[in-house]
Amino acid sequence: MKRHRQASKFALILTLLGASATAFLFPIRYYISIISFSLLLLVAAYFLHRNPKASLAVFLLGLVMIRVYVYLSTPSMIGMDPDKIAVGVERIIQSGSTEAIGNLAFYEVAANFHVLAGVAGILMNTGGRDALIISPILLTIVPSIAATAIARRFQYSGLIAGIITATASALGAWSIQPIPQGLAVPVVAIFLLASIVYIQEDFFKKGSSKILMTLNLLILLAALTFTHKLSLGFIAPIFVFATLFSRGNRLLGSFVIILSCLATLQWFFLTNFGWGLFNVILLPSIIGASFTTGAVDLSAASPVLGGLWGSVLTNLHWLTLGAVAGVGWTFFSHRQFKTRDPSTQLLIATGMISAVLVAVAVFGPGIPYTRVILLAAVPFAIFSEVGVERLPHAGTVVIVGLLILVQLTAPIASPDHPGQFRQYLTEEEQHAKGTIDGVTSHVSTDIYYARELHEISAERTYQTGEEHSLQEGWTPIGAPLFNGNISNVKGDIVLRDINRYRMSGTQVLDYRPLTELRHRSIVYSSGNVRLISEKNHSQQNAEAQ
Repeated sequence: MKRHRQASKFALILTLLGASATAFLFPIRYYISIISFSLLLLVAAYFLHRNPKASLAVFLLGLVMIRVYVYLSTPSMIGMDPDKIAVGVERIIQSGSTEAIGNLAFYEVAANFHVLAGVAGILMNTGGRDALIISPILLTIVPSIAATAIARRFQYSGLIAGIITATASALGAWSIQPIPQGLAVPVVAIFLLASIVYIQEDFFKKGSSKILMTLNLLILLAALTFTHKLSLGFIAPIFVFATLFSRGNRLLGSFVIILSCLATLQWFFLTNFGWGLFNVILLPSIIGASFTTGAVDLSAASPVLGGLWGSVLTNLHWLTLGAVAGVGWTFFSHRQFKTRDPSTQLLIATGMISAVLVAVAVFGPGIPYTRVILLAAVPFAIFSEVGVERLPHAGTVVIVGLLILVQLTAPIASPDHPGQFRQYLTEEEQHAKGTIDGVTSHVSTDIYYARELHEISAERTYQTGEEHSLQEGWTPIGAPLFNGNISNVKGDIVLRDINRYRMSGTQVLDYRPLTELRHRSIVYSSGNVRLISEKNHSQQNAEAQ
């Protein structure tokens, strides 16, 4: 235990250095939060030798502060879907009913996230965006505490697992981009912890304690069913393999039956997700059809992080975490695999299924792998502690420090990283979009500007997905923007003064769109946003020089 505390102390100090280094990558507004976070880390490191739990609490408090600050500091919401989520929450707050988010497909039924945020908004007397502040708070605190508790159940200190979970870049990224799957992460983590406690304490044979713990598990199962479609798909295979590894443990088998029934109910009856999964992925695989990804012609654009080095840098956060966790899982499973203890087999199965699902998501057709990594963050962090535990003290410090540094500086960890497109609108872009929205009925622009709402209002769209989430009257330019044929686009065009665009990652154009549109007329300009019509105008030629 003492050795782990010393390693964690140095890890906290290295986290301080890593957090400070990120300030050189991002805009000036992050300096205040970075300094505050670093001071809290120093306090955490000071208290570590006295009270590890208090140290972890201070650490999480600092991380919550920085994520809440980032969440509130951007003029628009961060990412592609959270603004629509906020509109849905706004509608619930105003109406007091989930009927306000009808026609929302899956989340019309599985509305836990919207309801929780709506209740928070009503209690705090805030709108949809401010109500979603629960996301950075819950995703920072709950998974980290659950990872610590699970590790301690297997005789590890849990400090390293908690710290790595809290700083995981995927978890950090989605904490400031509120989506329903975000709520699934703490619920899944708590369910795993509760299941392990249930098994180890042998509640299955106890009277009143058994009833209370069983009730808690049933509540968590209901929460999983009505929160997100991937949660049961993540949990169910874990219990299947845990049952096989434990040679048919009866208690784990009971879990398998319940989870299978709930997954079937959720995927095929409450929603159509299961049928869509079958038609899009499984059926083509069975009949030997090839997957079509609809790749866009990028002949006039270059990736910001291209080539082998760019790919490594983009994916380094989960590659390093997965590698260390893989080493830890190998050691743990080799030492414990022959035991029939169901809780041990459950942990082994959790690590294995997490790795398999991440691999499937990374190499699968059109699957957003960062969302699968989000669910795998807790088991990866636990097995990372198992992996570094076998190293010499200096090795533990170096590996944990590097893991944290990589997580904090990953491109997905910030809404304005130089390695990817800016994931929010500036105040000027918001104002310009509102102005243009009032003077023309249809325009074409880059995909992010077309989809991002310039205001959170109950009258705006609350439906996510490519076919629903465009602001009315706004259409993505698509391929012509990236193959140099933007001049062939009909109708009005809106251009922003940006050099990084979202499309198959982040792209930089090899030409100036304004030059290609020099024969058209600028009818509105806010400085960095221009509305261009097809009529000729001398102002356009001057701008293109």
